[in-house]
Amino acid sequence: MTTTMPTREEIDAAGDLDFTPKPPKRQRSISIQLNYHGALVTFGYGTGENVPVIELEQCIDTMLRREGWKGVENAPAPILHGPGKVMARYVDPLYNDDGEACCPVHRYPLIDGRYGPYCKSRATGDQAANDKGYCNLRFKS
Repeated sequence: MTTTMPTREEIDAAGDLDFTPKPPKRQRSISIQLNYHGALVTFGYGTGENVPVIELEQCIDTMLRREGWKGVENAPAPILHGPGKVMARYVDPLYNDDGEACCPVHRYPLIDGRYGPYCKSRATGDQAANDKGYCNLRFKS
């Protein structure tokens, strides 16, 4: 296998390389409000802190699992998907002792489907249900 190198004339005829730095990514600040035993608590992250989104999500999930912490009651309305349908929310699955991903509501192992993992259980009462009556939770894969 041979490698063809450019000639000196081709190098001299080539244009200059552009070494101008890219503009910096826009910095964003964020504030998160949670309810702790009825008191509204705001956590703020400034523009210079560069906290990755995954870390913010983990912090919020950890706080909401602890006793006394809740989300703010007047949260924004859910996004409607189609006429009168609420878009399914993505949740983290639970894991059983064997390491299998399970539905946090029904505790059954998830099945890999065409559009990602899903729960095969029927929804009852006020549980999230699709138009056929099965669990409508969507899981992060």
